Amino acid sequence: MSVVTVRRHVPAELDDVWQRLVDVERLVIDDPSLDLMDLEGDGRLTTGARAVISRRQGARLATFDVRVLDAVAPRRLWLAVAAGRESWLVDATLTDDAHGILISVEARLDPDATPPAVLQGLTRPLDLGLYQQVAELVGIWIGHTVAALEAVLAGPHLPMPRSVGAAR
Repeated sequence: MSVVTVRRHVPAELDDVWQRLVDVERLVIDDPSLDLMDLEGDGRLTTGARAVISRRQGARLATFDVRVLDAVAPRRLWLAVAAGRESWLVDATLTDDAHGILISVEARLDPDATPPAVLQGLTRPLDLGLYQQVAELVGIWIGHTVAALEAVLAGPHLPMPRSVGAAR
């Protein structure tokens, strides 16, 4: 249980997918369960940037310290994500496929920054909750990226016209 993998297809242009993927401020705006606690950089996940994101789920609050290790726009993004006593290495890749762009994200426990007891599974059930929260955060990140791009591709939603003489 030390690997989280998410793959999604989106029928969009590569540059559009990349711009949305690295826009951490937009992610926090789109999801009311997320708060941006601290931000170093211009609001995008570019090399050297850092964002501290909290996620509230009922009475539970998880904090994620996200650091961008490297970015090769518009194809690849490497992150280090600290959550509790765990540290994760996240590799996000964008590749062309028959359906548009394939977003692949893999998060692995960082063996150099995670206590041995966590790596060996000798910790309390709370640590399993951190694993699940990292998995959910990655799912939210990719889910919002894809949903936003699909909404743009669907075009503007026009209001239904009022009929003449309708009551107001």
